[in-house]
Formats: sequence, structure tokens, C-alpha cells
Amino acid sequence: MEHLSLSTLVGSVRVAIYFWLHERANRMHALQLKIPVDDVISYVPEWEFIYILSYPVVLMPILLISGRYLFRGVALAVGIIGAVSFFFFYFMPVRLHREEYPAPAGFAGALLKREKSIDLPNNCFPGLHVSLAAAASWAVVIERLWPTLLLPVLNMAIVFSTMFIKRRY
Repeated sequence: MEHLSLSTLVGSVRVAIYFWLHERANRMHALQLKIPVDDVISYVPEWEFIYILSYPVVLMPILLISGRYLFRGVALAVGIIGAVSFFFFYFMPVRLHREEYPAPAGFAGALLKREKSIDLPNNCFPGLHVSLAAAASWAVVIERLWPTLLLPVLNMAIVFSTMFIKRRY
């Protein structure tokens, strides 16, 4: 029960602050982030499926960590990651340059359109998908041996997905 209560509290506070900062960035002049390598990396919308896997990865500690001490450590890590990110979001808001690409047909295209409507190009540095997924995975790997090979591979795929769908830095 403590896991669920702590997760709900940390998650709710994080989401509320994130969207407040998101709206703030919409009203402010934000730095435009575009680097030369952006033009070299291909846009591959199918990587959206990997990108959205960061959400369940972040939630894995709730289900897979039984130790109270380690779980509190995960909550603290998520809080620290949020505080550092929110510092940048508040004092140095960044807007990611997103070119319009045609959405593919089918489920990938519908998913990409939905994700773009929610995940606006503000507050994209530092990216939270990678850091939160890595923190959650690290904690799960410490307590359970079975995901030791799977989670690092999945986290690297999440890193690449942020580049291939041109979403975060």
C-alpha cells in the first residue's frame, strides 16, 4: 500500500508541475533547440512504439520492487530528476524544433498523431523519458535478476526512439 500511496503522490505532484511549466513555456519566449545532427538522423515514426514503452517502464518499480528502502530510493530519484528538470524548464524553457512529417497510415500514424497532440514541443530539455526509465530500470535490476539483460536494451531503444521520432534531447 505504501508503494501505491507514494507513487500516486510523487506522480501527481510531478505531472501537475510539469503541465504548469508546460503552459508557462507556451506563454514565454523559449529557446529553440535544433542542432546540425538533427538533419542527419532520419525520421522513423515506427519508433513511437518504443518511445511509449517508457511509460510502463517507469511504473515497473511499483509492481516489481518489494523492499521499502529501495522503493523509497526510487521515489527520491524520481523527485531529484524532476527537480533538476523543472529547474531547467522554469529558468531556461526550450522549444524543440519539430518539422511536420506525414504520419504513416494505420495504428502507428494514429498513435503518433495522438502523442504529438499531448506531448507538445515545450520543455524538451532535459528529456524525462530516458532519465525516468533509466532510474526505474536500475532499481528493478538491483532487486530482480531476470530483467538484467532486457532492461538495458530497452532503455537504449528508448534513447534511440527519442532521436528517430525527433521528440526530445
